[in-house]
Amino acid sequence: MEGLLKNRYSVVGLFLAVLFSVNTVFIVVYHLAGVTGSSAFSAALFFVCETTILVLTFRYVKVIPADWLFCVFLLAIAVSLARNGITAGSKETAILFVAIAAYPTCRFISAGAIGQTKRAFGLTSAFIALFGACATACALYQQWPVPAGKPDVFGNDAAGTHYLMALGFFVSFVATQKLTQRQAAIISAVLFVSCTIFAAALVRFTFLVLVASMLIAWLLSVGKSRQHIATFIGVIVVAVVCGTLVRFDKIPILISFLTETNAQRNASTSLPPPVAATPQAVLPPKVSDGSLPAISPSQAIPSSSAIPPSPATNSEPAASGLPSASVPPAASRSHDIWPPSCGLEVNIRNSFAERKALWQDSAYLIPRSGLFGFGLDAFMELSCMKGFPPHNSIFQAFIEFGWIGGTALSGMIIFILFRLFRVARINEDARFVFCMLSFATLISLAHGRLSRDWVLFGMLGLGSAMVELMGSYRKVS
Repeated sequence: MEGLLKNRYSVVGLFLAVLFSVNTVFIVVYHLAGVTGSSAFSAALFFVCETTILVLTFRYVKVIPADWLFCVFLLAIAVSLARNGITAGSKETAILFVAIAAYPTCRFISAGAIGQTKRAFGLTSAFIALFGACATACALYQQWPVPAGKPDVFGNDAAGTHYLMALGFFVSFVATQKLTQRQAAIISAVLFVSCTIFAAALVRFTFLVLVASMLIAWLLSVGKSRQHIATFIGVIVVAVVCGTLVRFDKIPILISFLTETNAQRNASTSLPPPVAATPQAVLPPKVSDGSLPAISPSQAIPSSSAIPPSPATNSEPAASGLPSASVPPAASRSHDIWPPSCGLEVNIRNSFAERKALWQDSAYLIPRSGLFGFGLDAFMELSCMKGFPPHNSIFQAFIEFGWIGGTALSGMIIFILFRLFRVARINEDARFVFCMLSFATLISLAHGRLSRDWVLFGMLGLGSAMVELMGSYRKVS
């Protein structure tokens, strides 16, 4: 019986790793099939992963405050949909609920299952990350010197970001394990090679999140575990430096991206007075400098019949060296709302400048969103950064599902992290959940999108399970 339970939890860990790294599966499968996507395959894979985990772990649970906050969040979404209609289309709305379903999927995993599940989860994540590192290295070699900046891995320039996220899942696992010196040395070597490759592929924001989550693990650990984590952090930093130096020709561009500011529009591109009209009316693209057409963010994000592979598809600097492009102003607006980006010249090839403009718009829109918000993906229409989400799931929740929805989601995260903090210092399983939830939260704050946040919702569900069962964890520790 014990062997059967271990096998069952190993299957849960495997499917959990696939669910969290599902974009890496989509990238490979669609490339091999020669298609841009398949809604049927995407839906089937999500259904298989979430249903398998739910069936194998289903149990009676005691409702805790985080569960009530989740219900409030769902209620805010329902009211927002009723008030605003299907603002994002039926497909995107369905994807949102698939992502949210990760919460109940992981909520039923029991305390005894977490310790056995995380091993299969960590090893599967390691396999995905190593496969991605090899594929990225091959792409760099074949496309060198990679004029576009990021290499196309299986036809996707954001693949490196997804594979690095899988490596982050593996690191969260090993950082909460008792390791021998030999194991720590092997892991350090794997981290150095993999991180060097991903840094050479110009992945940036995910590295910052990875190091931040490792610092959290370091603070929660003691003794040799803390020493090993400090070594891992040092290895990652050195690897990032080495990988960046390999692409030395892009360093000046990256530095210019960091120091670039969004300029105010001049008089020739000033906005007309606000007019209440349909949000779809947008001025046609202009030609800047007579050579490169100004690209709107909506043109920069191609549509696909499948789930778009990433909330961060356009979240890293391309370092292409191309000139700045202006975001064309909206000729007319709904709600008579004029966010700051409508008066800015934004280089949409610079993800730092892009985020600054998006977050300025978010700060403008949140006080105006009301109790239930403007509706799913309404930010993409209200902002003059057409087609771009806020790249921050908390901001998106406040804007699109209102103050109630944003408060409920923020409250879930804060409540679970606060309740787990003490236990995480004395129990490895609780520390793993805390570090994974911290990693998922930081990713969502850097380039999150609610309809792609199955990792965040899954870890909130797992964190709620840990909070419910903290009494038994104190006895174990």
